[in-house]
Amino acid sequence: MKILFSTLNSKYIHSNLGIYSVAAYLAKQQLAVQVEIKEYTIQTPILSMLADIYMYQPDIIALATYIWNRQETLALTKAIKKVLPKTMIILGGPEVSFAAAEVFLTNPEIDYIVQGEGEQVFAQLIGNLLKKETILPAGISRKNAISETIAIIEELDELPFVYKQLDIALENKIIYYESTRGCPFSCTYCLSGITHNVRKRSLKLVLAELQFFIENKVKQVKFVDRTYNLDLNHYLPIMEYLANQETTTNFHFEIKADLLSKEVLEFLATVPVGRFQFEIGIQTTNPQTLSAIKRQDNWQNLQGNIKQLVALKNIHIHVDLIAGLPYEDLASFKNSFNMVYNLQADAVQLGFLKILSGSLLARQQQEHGYNYLSQPPYEVLSNKYISYAELRMLKLVEDMLDRFHNSNKYNNTLQYLIVEFYDKDAFKFYEELALYAEACKLHLQSSGSKQNLELFINFIDKKFNINQARLIKEILHLDVFRAQEGWRREFFYCQSEQTEFNEAFLKFWRDIDLVKKYIANYQFTNWRQIKKLYPMESFRFAEQERIYLLLAEQGQLIEVAKEDFYENI
Repeated sequence: MKILFSTLNSKYIHSNLGIYSVAAYLAKQQLAVQVEIKEYTIQTPILSMLADIYMYQPDIIALATYIWNRQETLALTKAIKKVLPKTMIILGGPEVSFAAAEVFLTNPEIDYIVQGEGEQVFAQLIGNLLKKETILPAGISRKNAISETIAIIEELDELPFVYKQLDIALENKIIYYESTRGCPFSCTYCLSGITHNVRKRSLKLVLAELQFFIENKVKQVKFVDRTYNLDLNHYLPIMEYLANQETTTNFHFEIKADLLSKEVLEFLATVPVGRFQFEIGIQTTNPQTLSAIKRQDNWQNLQGNIKQLVALKNIHIHVDLIAGLPYEDLASFKNSFNMVYNLQADAVQLGFLKILSGSLLARQQQEHGYNYLSQPPYEVLSNKYISYAELRMLKLVEDMLDRFHNSNKYNNTLQYLIVEFYDKDAFKFYEELALYAEACKLHLQSSGSKQNLELFINFIDKKFNINQARLIKEILHLDVFRAQEGWRREFFYCQSEQTEFNEAFLKFWRDIDLVKKYIANYQFTNWRQIKKLYPMESFRFAEQERIYLLLAEQGQLIEVAKEDFYENI
């Protein structure tokens, strides 16, 4: 029996731990099956996927179904059945686990649906099919025989380490890994807390598997544990082990920051720069909303711990907000936004609530007057508390937030603007920037560095007087210079100033003895390398004299004396 496991990832760099795990567990059972894995993306044309699948001629194709690929996957199943009518189609994943009856009703070409964690029940189903038995394992559904069970794996150590067993390519991929399954919380908008049974893979196995990633120089390992830092005796030894390795691999964790103890924070201060990154779901700061969605957050601990983590500057901190939650109107969301933004995390994700089938909130939708997309991504359009017009405006704010704050290219400019002109009301700044971009139709442009810089400069010129704008743009000039990517000198200088500066630049770098006053190990190579390795620029802040800055290795700014540079002409 030939079984093809497949899914449609959202991007090429992503990989699918779900199908890897089910396939690896099946292979371990030593049944009379031939297992193949083939991943596509949602951008792959359906005819290309169909031609590829036809080449495999599988007896069974098993497809993992998620919110981002449901429509494309169901369209693919219909096409598969037309060209391979004898091929059995089995679906799994969160998009079908909690709505099996509905899926069968509109997609008769599907033969079976796996509900929940599929490793064991899928293998049992294949074993029964090989024996020609018709009994369905609990957690497997077919049309007119819907299982009431959501399958779970009690012993995670029974699952094989998929990346070693299946010889999966690791290069240029985000590698997903889990050390635990389940979630003890009951957030009403989420499916993770439906099964409260949290299970852990043994530390001995986890450490050996993580060492495999390190030895193979994986760029990033993303833990999919729903709340990584639940059990100190489990998570801290893993982090301590990773912190002590000689590696460039980055490890990403979803954590609940208010649970971090003083001991853990002291340890995290010792972690090498870039080794860890944390994703912290805050979602809202409205107490009534938190109670309604059953989130248990201690705001004092949460904000205090996040501020400590941000101050360490060795761990990338990403925080999440969700718009459209119960009891959160626009004024409340603005307050949540400002409280979270002012924690100064590296990235702030403004997400929009999705009403997921099987979630408690899906059963409460009438109570809160939810109006949402009936197809994926099931995003909320309005409710009793916030209108579509307001959510649409928040979409524009999200775009500006991603372009400017989350790019980390304009940090000094944003901080200066928001503190000096908006009294720390970050939301008001991003709202004004978003509405300006929309009015000028600049929000429709691509978000490349040049386009973003033009938008920002135009907004500054429109919003502020000449003297204010001059200083703001000089701070922006410094930010863009330090970020380098997308550096556009012509936005800050007229042609004559550029010519004058270039003359001084060339003379300065020809004088090797002079340059060694600032860069002790300097050796001239060629002009292209000089401009790449040691870019220079001049700045004038407010009424201060013009200064000359050299960007050296590791982002170090070195001030070059005026008499050594400009007067060297």
